[in-house]
Amino acid sequence: ERLLATYKDGKAHLNAYLDDHAFLLDALLELMQCEFHLEDLQFACELAERLLTQFEDREHGGFFFTSHDHEKLIHRAKPAYDNATPSGNGIAAYALQRLGHLTGELRYLEAAERTWRVFQHTLNTQPSACVSLATALEEALNPPRIVVLRGDKAQLKAWQVALNRRYYPDVLLVALNDKLAELPAALDKPAPAQGVNAWVCQGVSCLPPLSDLGTIERLLLAAANDWQVPIMELTAKDSVITHAKSGRKTTYGKIAHLAARTRSRRALQRPPPAAGPAHPSRPGPAWSSASPANPPAGCR
Repeated sequence: ERLLATYKDGKAHLNAYLDDHAFLLDALLELMQCEFHLEDLQFACELAERLLTQFEDREHGGFFFTSHDHEKLIHRAKPAYDNATPSGNGIAAYALQRLGHLTGELRYLEAAERTWRVFQHTLNTQPSACVSLATALEEALNPPRIVVLRGDKAQLKAWQVALNRRYYPDVLLVALNDKLAELPAALDKPAPAQGVNAWVCQGVSCLPPLSDLGTIERLLLAAANDWQVPIMELTAKDSVITHAKSGRKTTYGKIAHLAARTRSRRALQRPPPAAGPAHPSRPGPAWSSASPANPPAGCR
Protein backbone atom coordinates (compact mmCIF):
# COMPACT_ATOMS: atom_id res chain seq x y z
CA GLU A 1 0.00 0.00 0.00
CA ARG A 2 1.16 3.57 -0.65
CA LEU A 3 -0.08 7.14 -0.75
CA LEU A 4 -1.44 8.37 -4.06
CA ALA A 5 -1.56 11.99 -5.20
CA THR A 6 -4.93 12.42 -6.91
CA TYR A 7 -8.47 11.08 -6.66
CA LYS A 8 -11.39 11.63 -9.03
CA ASP A 9 -14.51 9.67 -10.01
CA GLY A 10 -13.63 6.78 -7.73
CA LYS A 11 -10.08 6.41 -9.07
CA ALA A 12 -6.85 7.25 -7.22
CA HIS A 13 -3.59 7.36 -9.14
CA LEU A 14 -0.12 8.96 -9.41
CA ASN A 15 2.48 8.35 -6.73
CA ALA A 16 2.33 10.83 -3.86
CA TYR A 17 5.21 13.27 -3.53
CA LEU A 18 7.62 14.26 -0.77
CA ASP A 19 5.35 17.01 0.55
CA ASP A 20 2.40 14.61 0.83
CA HIS A 21 4.36 12.24 3.09
CA ALA A 22 6.19 14.90 5.13
CA PHE A 23 3.15 17.07 5.84
CA LEU A 24 0.98 14.07 6.74
CA LEU A 25 3.67 12.81 9.14
CA ASP A 26 3.86 16.23 10.80
CA ALA A 27 0.05 16.32 11.10
CA LEU A 28 0.02 12.89 12.78
CA LEU A 29 2.50 14.12 15.39
CA GLU A 30 0.12 16.97 16.23
CA LEU A 31 -2.90 14.66 16.24
CA MET A 32 -1.23 12.27 18.71
CA GLN A 33 -0.75 15.15 21.12
CA CYS A 34 -4.48 15.85 21.06
CA GLU A 35 -5.55 12.25 21.57
CA PHE A 36 -3.12 9.35 21.36
CA HIS A 37 -3.99 6.23 19.36
CA LEU A 38 -1.45 3.49 18.73
CA GLU A 39 -2.70 3.18 15.13
CA ASP A 40 -1.69 6.80 14.47
CA LEU A 41 1.83 6.12 15.77
CA GLN A 42 2.11 3.03 13.57
CA PHE A 43 0.93 5.03 10.55
CA ALA A 44 3.48 7.75 11.34
CA CYS A 45 6.27 5.15 11.44
CA GLU A 46 5.10 3.71 8.11
CA LEU A 47 5.29 7.18 6.54
CA ALA A 48 8.75 7.71 8.02
CA GLU A 49 9.95 4.41 6.57
CA ARG A 50 8.50 5.37 3.20
CA LEU A 51 10.40 8.68 3.30
CA LEU A 52 13.66 6.83 3.97
CA THR A 53 13.18 4.07 1.40
CA GLN A 54 11.48 5.97 -1.44
CA PHE A 55 12.64 9.59 -1.22
CA GLU A 56 15.97 9.94 0.60
CA ASP A 57 19.14 10.68 -1.34
CA ARG A 58 21.21 7.93 0.28
CA GLU A 59 24.48 9.22 -1.16
CA HIS A 60 24.34 12.92 -0.29
CA GLY A 61 21.41 13.37 2.12
CA GLY A 62 18.11 15.18 1.82
CA PHE A 63 14.93 14.07 0.08
CA PHE A 64 13.90 14.18 -3.57
CA PHE A 65 10.51 15.63 -4.43
CA THR A 66 9.62 12.48 -6.40
CA SER A 67 9.94 8.86 -5.27
CA HIS A 68 12.66 6.52 -6.53
CA ASP A 69 10.13 4.54 -8.59
CA HIS A 70 8.58 7.64 -10.18
CA GLU A 71 8.74 8.01 -13.95
CA LYS A 72 12.20 9.01 -15.18
CA LEU A 73 12.76 12.78 -15.19
CA ILE A 74 15.52 14.97 -16.61
CA HIS A 75 16.04 16.46 -13.15
CA ARG A 76 14.90 15.32 -9.71
CA ALA A 77 14.57 18.33 -7.42
CA LYS A 78 15.43 18.41 -3.71
CA PRO A 79 13.52 21.53 -2.57
CA ALA A 80 15.09 23.52 0.26
CA TYR A 81 13.35 26.88 -0.04
CA ASP A 82 9.99 27.69 1.54
CA ASN A 83 7.37 29.01 -0.87
CA ALA A 84 3.61 29.37 -0.35
CA THR A 85 4.02 26.20 1.73
CA PRO A 86 7.13 25.16 3.69
CA SER A 87 9.84 23.11 2.04
CA GLY A 88 9.24 19.36 1.91
CA ASN A 89 12.82 18.79 3.08
CA GLY A 90 12.37 21.16 6.01
CA ILE A 91 9.14 19.52 7.19
CA ALA A 92 10.52 16.01 6.60
CA ALA A 93 13.60 16.76 8.72
CA TYR A 94 11.53 18.43 11.44
CA ALA A 95 8.93 15.64 11.61
CA LEU A 96 11.43 12.77 11.39
CA GLN A 97 13.47 14.37 14.15
CA ARG A 98 10.46 14.67 16.45
CA LEU A 99 9.30 11.13 15.68
CA GLY A 100 12.82 9.89 16.37
CA HIS A 101 12.84 11.53 19.80
CA LEU A 102 9.35 10.20 20.51
CA THR A 103 10.10 6.58 19.57
CA GLY A 104 13.85 6.37 20.19
CA GLU A 105 14.50 5.45 16.53
CA LEU A 106 17.99 6.73 15.69
CA ARG A 107 17.59 6.22 11.92
CA TYR A 108 15.00 9.00 11.82
CA LEU A 109 17.32 11.37 13.70
CA GLU A 110 20.24 10.53 11.42
CA ALA A 111 18.17 11.10 8.27
CA ALA A 112 17.07 14.49 9.62
CA GLU A 113 20.70 15.44 10.34
CA ARG A 114 21.81 14.44 6.84
CA THR A 115 19.05 16.67 5.47
CA TRP A 116 19.95 19.93 7.15
CA ARG A 117 23.66 19.23 6.65
CA VAL A 118 23.30 18.90 2.86
CA PHE A 119 21.63 22.33 2.81
CA GLN A 120 24.18 23.90 5.16
CA HIS A 121 25.40 26.43 2.58
CA THR A 122 21.84 27.59 1.90
CA LEU A 123 21.16 27.91 5.63
CA ASN A 124 24.31 30.01 6.06
CA THR A 125 23.71 32.34 3.11
CA GLN A 126 19.89 32.59 2.87
CA PRO A 127 18.41 31.54 6.21
CA SER A 128 15.25 33.61 5.76
CA ALA A 129 14.41 31.61 2.61
CA CYS A 130 14.41 28.24 4.39
CA VAL A 131 12.86 28.78 7.81
CA SER A 132 11.49 25.24 8.00
CA LEU A 133 15.02 23.82 7.65
CA ALA A 134 16.28 26.33 10.22
CA THR A 135 13.55 25.18 12.61
CA ALA A 136 14.69 21.57 12.17
CA LEU A 137 18.27 22.65 12.82
CA GLU A 138 17.22 24.52 15.97
CA GLU A 139 15.58 21.38 17.37
CA ALA A 140 18.65 19.33 16.43
CA LEU A 141 20.78 21.65 18.57
CA ASN A 142 18.17 21.91 21.36
CA PRO A 143 16.05 18.73 21.34
CA PRO A 144 12.36 19.12 22.23
CA ARG A 145 11.12 18.11 25.65
CA ILE A 146 9.05 14.95 25.50
CA VAL A 147 6.40 14.82 28.24
CA VAL A 148 4.85 11.37 28.64
CA LEU A 149 1.78 11.12 30.86
CA ARG A 150 0.68 7.66 32.00
CA GLY A 151 -2.31 6.73 34.12
CA ASP A 152 -6.07 6.47 34.31
CA LYS A 153 -7.83 7.88 31.23
CA ALA A 154 -10.12 10.28 33.11
CA GLN A 155 -7.30 11.78 35.19
CA LEU A 156 -5.03 11.97 32.14
CA LYS A 157 -7.51 14.27 30.43
CA ALA A 158 -7.47 16.72 33.37
CA TRP A 159 -3.66 16.83 33.31
CA GLN A 160 -3.63 17.28 29.54
CA VAL A 161 -6.08 20.19 29.70
CA ALA A 162 -4.05 21.88 32.45
CA LEU A 163 -0.72 21.54 30.62
CA ASN A 164 -2.20 22.68 27.29
CA ARG A 165 -3.32 26.02 28.72
CA ARG A 166 0.11 27.38 27.82
CA TYR A 167 1.82 27.03 24.46
CA TYR A 168 5.26 25.43 24.66
CA PRO A 169 6.69 25.21 21.11
CA ASP A 170 9.54 22.92 22.16
CA VAL A 171 7.35 20.37 24.00
CA LEU A 172 5.71 17.19 22.71
CA LEU A 173 3.11 15.98 25.18
CA VAL A 174 1.45 12.58 24.82
CA ALA A 175 -1.11 11.14 27.24
CA LEU A 176 -1.04 7.32 27.33
CA ASN A 177 -3.76 5.53 29.24
CA ASP A 178 -2.84 2.54 31.39
CA LYS A 179 -4.51 0.06 28.99
CA LEU A 180 -2.16 0.70 26.06
CA ALA A 181 0.22 -2.09 25.10
CA GLU A 182 2.88 -2.72 22.42
CA LEU A 183 4.34 0.76 22.77
CA PRO A 184 7.92 1.60 21.71
CA ALA A 185 10.42 1.28 24.55
CA ALA A 186 10.80 5.08 24.74
CA LEU A 187 7.08 5.44 25.48
CA ASP A 188 6.43 2.23 27.41
CA LYS A 189 6.48 3.81 30.87
CA PRO A 190 4.95 1.87 33.78
CA ALA A 191 1.43 2.96 34.70
CA PRO A 192 0.99 3.90 38.39
CA ALA A 193 -1.42 2.02 40.61
CA GLN A 194 -3.43 5.24 40.93
CA GLY A 195 -3.24 8.80 39.69
CA VAL A 196 -0.92 9.96 36.90
CA ASN A 197 2.85 9.85 36.48
CA ALA A 198 4.76 12.13 34.13
CA TRP A 199 8.18 11.65 32.59
CA VAL A 200 10.01 14.66 31.15
CA CYS A 201 12.76 13.71 28.71
CA GLN A 202 15.14 15.69 26.51
CA GLY A 203 17.53 13.98 24.13
CA VAL A 204 18.60 10.76 25.85
CA SER A 205 17.97 11.99 29.42
CA CYS A 206 14.78 11.58 31.43
CA LEU A 207 13.86 12.84 34.88
CA PRO A 208 12.46 10.45 37.48
CA PRO A 209 8.66 10.12 37.27
CA LEU A 210 6.75 13.07 38.71
CA SER A 211 3.27 12.74 40.17
CA ASP A 212 2.55 16.38 41.02
CA LEU A 213 0.89 18.45 38.28
CA GLY A 214 2.07 21.75 39.79
CA THR A 215 5.69 20.62 39.62
CA ILE A 216 5.37 19.82 35.91
CA GLU A 217 3.77 23.20 35.21
CA ARG A 218 6.54 25.06 37.07
CA LEU A 219 9.21 23.04 35.27
CA LEU A 220 7.87 23.77 31.78
CA LEU A 221 7.24 27.45 32.54
CA ALA A 222 10.76 27.97 33.87
CA ALA A 223 12.39 26.07 30.99
CA ALA A 224 10.37 28.06 28.43
CA ASN A 225 11.93 31.25 29.82
CA ASP A 226 15.53 29.92 29.62
CA TRP A 227 15.84 29.21 33.34
CA GLN A 228 17.91 26.26 34.53
CA VAL A 229 15.87 24.46 37.15
CA PRO A 230 16.90 22.20 40.08
CA ILE A 231 14.21 19.69 39.15
CA MET A 232 14.05 17.73 42.38
CA GLU A 233 13.61 20.98 44.35
CA LEU A 234 10.98 22.51 42.08
CA THR A 235 8.07 21.97 44.45
CA ALA A 236 7.77 25.41 46.01
CA LYS A 237 7.51 28.96 44.74
CA ASP A 238 10.74 29.91 46.52
CA SER A 239 12.82 27.37 44.52
CA VAL A 240 15.94 29.18 43.27
CA ILE A 241 16.49 28.98 39.51
CA THR A 242 19.29 30.29 37.29
CA HIS A 243 18.97 31.92 33.88
CA ALA A 244 20.72 29.83 31.21
CA LYS A 245 22.24 32.84 29.41
CA SER A 246 22.88 35.58 31.97
CA GLY A 247 23.52 33.46 35.07
CA ARG A 248 21.14 35.67 37.08
CA LYS A 249 19.32 33.91 39.91
CA THR A 250 15.70 34.32 40.96
CA THR A 251 12.80 32.23 42.24
CA TYR A 252 10.03 30.47 40.38
CA GLY A 253 7.41 32.68 42.08
CA LYS A 254 8.94 35.83 40.58
CA ILE A 255 9.07 34.29 37.10
CA ALA A 256 5.44 33.19 37.28
CA HIS A 257 4.42 36.68 38.45
CA LEU A 258 6.38 38.32 35.63
CA ALA A 259 4.84 36.00 33.02
CA ALA A 260 1.33 36.74 34.29
CA ARG A 261 1.98 40.49 34.34
CA THR A 262 3.38 40.38 30.77
CA ARG A 263 0.34 38.48 29.53
CA SER A 264 -1.98 41.01 31.20
CA ARG A 265 -0.13 43.96 29.65
CA ARG A 266 -0.30 42.38 26.19
CA ALA A 267 -4.00 41.71 26.62
CA LEU A 268 -4.61 45.36 27.50
CA GLN A 269 -2.60 46.58 24.51
CA ARG A 270 -4.22 44.20 22.02
CA PRO A 271 -7.18 45.74 20.13
CA PRO A 272 -10.43 43.80 20.45
CA PRO A 273 -11.12 41.49 17.47
CA ALA A 274 -13.87 42.46 15.13
CA ALA A 275 -17.10 40.61 15.78
CA GLY A 276 -17.82 37.94 13.19
CA PRO A 277 -21.04 36.17 12.36
CA ALA A 278 -22.67 34.42 15.26
CA HIS A 279 -22.17 30.67 15.58
CA PRO A 280 -25.37 28.89 14.51
CA SER A 281 -25.67 27.06 17.83
CA ARG A 282 -24.17 29.66 20.16
CA PRO A 283 -24.55 33.42 20.62
CA GLY A 284 -21.60 35.74 20.36
CA PRO A 285 -18.94 36.45 17.72
CA ALA A 286 -17.35 33.54 15.83
CA TRP A 287 -13.83 34.30 17.10
CA SER A 288 -14.84 33.57 20.71
CA SER A 289 -15.16 29.84 19.99
CA ALA A 290 -11.39 29.62 19.37
CA SER A 291 -10.23 31.75 22.29
CA PRO A 292 -7.58 30.32 24.70
CA ALA A 293 -10.31 29.66 27.25
CA ASN A 294 -12.20 27.51 24.72
CA PRO A 295 -9.66 25.39 22.79
CA PRO A 296 -10.84 23.37 19.77
CA ALA A 297 -12.84 20.33 20.77
CA GLY A 298 -10.23 17.91 19.42
CA CYS A 299 -7.54 19.19 21.80
CA ARG A 300 -9.58 19.30 25.02
